[in-house]
Amino acid sequence: MPGLFESCDQMKRRMDEAEQVFYEVQERDDRPDFYEEVKPFVDKVKGEADVWKEEASAWVQTTSYPYLHESQMEDTYDNIMNASLQAYQRTTKEKQFKETLQAVEFILNSIQTQLKQES
Repeated sequence: MPGLFESCDQMKRRMDEAEQVFYEVQERDDRPDFYEEVKPFVDKVKGEADVWKEEASAWVQTTSYPYLHESQMEDTYDNIMNASLQAYQRTTKEKQFKETLQAVEFILNSIQTQLKQES
C-alpha cells in the first residue's frame, strides 16, 4: 500500500514542522496570529491527517500484524491534531509535547516497517 507509506512520511514531516514551530513560539515575545499562522497550519495537517487516518484504518483491518489496532490509529490521529495545535501554545510543556511526537512517530514507523515486510 504505497499510499499509506507516503502518508506516514507526510505525517512525519508535519510533526517535524510542528516541533520546529513549538520551539520558535517558545522564543517569541508575541503570540502567534490565529488566522495567519495557527489555522492555516492546523487545516493543512487536518486535511493530510484525514487521508492518513482513512488509509491507516483500512490497512489495519486487513493486515495480519497483531500489534497495531484501530484504536491506535484513532489515538495517533488525535495526537497528530493535538500536536499541530499545541505547537502554537506557549503554555505547552516541552516534555508532554515531545512525548506526543514520539508516540506518533512510533506508530508511523511501526506501520512503515510492517508495510515493507508485506511487500
